[in-house]
Amino acid sequence: MKIVVLDDSPTIQMFIESYLEELGVDENEVFAFDSGFEALKFIKNHGADIIFSDINMPKMSGYDFARKLFIMKPQLRSSFFAISGDESRESYMKMKRNGARRFIKKPINIDHFNHFVAPEIMKRRKLEQIFYWNEVAPSTTIVWPVSQEAPSEHKNTHAPVKSVAFPIRLRGERFTTSAFTSS
Repeated sequence: MKIVVLDDSPTIQMFIESYLEELGVDENEVFAFDSGFEALKFIKNHGADIIFSDINMPKMSGYDFARKLFIMKPQLRSSFFAISGDESRESYMKMKRNGARRFIKKPINIDHFNHFVAPEIMKRRKLEQIFYWNEVAPSTTIVWPVSQEAPSEHKNTHAPVKSVAFPIRLRGERFTTSAFTSS
């Protein structure tokens, strides 16, 4: 998982990183930036799963960052969190017009953060598992010990069945083909 934290304040970066660690995110999965240009470059080259972006930053505002990000990678809208101490309706609407859907107010409330961010992390972890099995499963056969006799169509008249290898199924796709194993 790659989580991008964009904020010009090292203190806010540190708070978000520590909150993410409490949610089980490894520090090697968090990439902090104080420049929207650098964050966009990183995302373009390495991708990102979840993004936190301050709104009020020098050089490139969070509004401009969000607009450019969503032009480059529109699929990231659902995993983008705008962060701001500005609670004005105008600021909220401007960020929303630029594509943001989720907002976290500064100072960051840990319960609020956990309530909205933990499900997103869990969703990303599940996606990682699916992608892992899509890569591994075609070459993987799971062998399960069999304590009872194999079905009659799979009986081997020469040796008793000791274990069975079965295909892995994910979302209706068959990833391996295998048969009963005998000793």
